[in-house]
Amino acid sequence: MRDPGEPRRNPLFAVDDGPGSPPPSTGGGPVGAVLAAMQEAGPEATEHLLNAAHELVLAIKVVVDATERALEQQRSAATPGVGTRRSAAREPAAPRERPARVTRINLA
Repeated sequence: MRDPGEPRRNPLFAVDDGPGSPPPSTGGGPVGAVLAAMQEAGPEATEHLLNAAHELVLAIKVVVDATERALEQQRSAATPGVGTRRSAAREPAAPRERPARVTRINLA
């Protein structure tokens, strides 16, 4: 069995020893880089970035809601209403031809 070595502590859970102590290392990777940049930039820049991210999320929500409404309108227009159905006694409805979803390519 391999020796696991000396136990290590997660630097994110380090205890702050006062205002003069350096912040804990955030490690590598994109999350660590973002956290380090936010600590270096200051609270005003961090607040500005968080507000911008919040507005971006709200804009995406507006786009998703508008898309859902447009899809619902298309679905309701595609399905016939109660008053527009043809009676089976009069004449049968012609089968609807659906457009092909797959384009066949002859490679021979």
